Amino acid sequence: MADSTEIPTGPQHGLAKAVASLRVKQDLSYEQLAEQSGLAGSFLRSLEKGTNPTWGGVRKVARGLGVPFEEVVALAEKLEEADE
Repeated sequence: MADSTEIPTGPQHGLAKAVASLRVKQDLSYEQLAEQSGLAGSFLRSLEKGTNPTWGGVRKVARGLGVPFEEVVALAEKLEEADE
């Protein structure tokens, strides 16, 4: 079962919401996605809280989710615009 997520408040809130949405949609825990993406669970938690990740980290998350990087970016932009 996927972990619950907090509402991101940082400057990267669109990306944070996109990653959380895709992770929860696939019913993945932080640990499961961390294993699939080769990243630490703490990195994913920080990303979903709105920290400023590296592009490489976001690419690994996309691969771990099995979605194109562009899909993550497009969803992030859509969610960010919805909050404006």
